[in-house]
Amino acid sequence: MKKIFSLVRVKVFVLILFMCFDLSARAQNENAQNDWKFSHPILVESQAPTSPQTGMLNNGEMPEFQGGSIELKKYLAKEVHETLLRRGDNVFGKVIVSFEVGKKGNLSNYKIVKSTNPSLNEDALNIVKSMPKWKPAKKNGKNVKSKISIIVNFE
Repeated sequence: MKKIFSLVRVKVFVLILFMCFDLSARAQNENAQNDWKFSHPILVESQAPTSPQTGMLNNGEMPEFQGGSIELKKYLAKEVHETLLRRGDNVFGKVIVSFEVGKKGNLSNYKIVKSTNPSLNEDALNIVKSMPKWKPAKKNGKNVKSKISIIVNFE
């Protein structure tokens, strides 16, 4: 009877030990993801011709996704969802992609700025490259070229 009781104790101890290792591993993984959190809005950075003294856009408008930021969020959510379904794996992360919005709203010069998961970089670029034209930035009533950075959040 003592051998059975002792064996049960060993099994419980091993089970608790494995649970501790599992919790420790999960906590480290969650902390790695949380170190790089972004809140709304999706637009991280926007650069258009600015005043040399203030660095601010004078008499101008920043570039905008057709339909505004709400439509941009909807577009990205739909594309990310389809991409994750197509990939069929459980890879998650965030990728910041920068690109230029030309005078006619065409997008070009795509670049990965930062990524929590490099395996998602190509997918993020494809999503951004497939976006429709944007409303270009304006300065003094004229369309101007600008640079934008957005977050593509694979969750």
